[in-house]
Amino acid sequence: MLGINLKQYRQFLTINERNKMYLRRNSVKGRLIADSKWKTKRILAKAGVGVPKMLIKFKTVTGVEKYDWNKLDGNFVVKPVSGYGGDGIVIVRKRGKWAGEWQKMDGETVTTHNLKMHCREILAGKYSLHGMPDSVLVEERIKIHPMFLNLTKSGTPDIRVIVYNNIPVMAMLRVPTEKSGGKANLQQGAIGMGVDMATGITTFAIMGKGEEIKRIYDFKKKKKIKVNGIKIPMW
Repeated sequence: MLGINLKQYRQFLTINERNKMYLRRNSVKGRLIADSKWKTKRILAKAGVGVPKMLIKFKTVTGVEKYDWNKLDGNFVVKPVSGYGGDGIVIVRKRGKWAGEWQKMDGETVTTHNLKMHCREILAGKYSLHGMPDSVLVEERIKIHPMFLNLTKSGTPDIRVIVYNNIPVMAMLRVPTEKSGGKANLQQGAIGMGVDMATGITTFAIMGKGEEIKRIYDFKKKKKIKVNGIKIPMW
């Protein structure tokens, strides 16, 4: 905390303060829903919020082995239902050169065998938040909004909104990077950009787990631009 006085420090929402003031107010039922991508997806869909189309859900190894993987075109995502920190997510952008091959966002090739083995690991609980056997979701990959093509070529950005007592209080634009492997997850190396709730304009940014950055590369302008002042579309 070098260079930060007590008055400034109190302006930060630390992990301990967050846990003491906010997390304990979440109901057990609410946490169970939030910890499951499948349950969250159903709740959002019921409320009329757009969600990615589910292509297949696996609960057993038998289901993984019997599924005809060649039915999948490009643009799909394999993820654990109860994963954490972006671990266990495989993002596919298109078919590969040969049958039974696909290309991930980072350009790496995955095969039917690779995907089956990965699903087996998910089912065994390797990426589970609770270290328990899990299920697998295979969903369509959401395409990037044209505006965000200026900021990344690595994956689809998303917006995380924190809601407290039914009131949206904080928001962050998460931008995938080459380091994050196309995932909009800070723990994996993505960029998080604070968003002003009233205007939808970015204010500051960090990369990964806390490295503050001042500029981000604009692929359209082919130069670095300030991270603050970027207007989020349709805010």
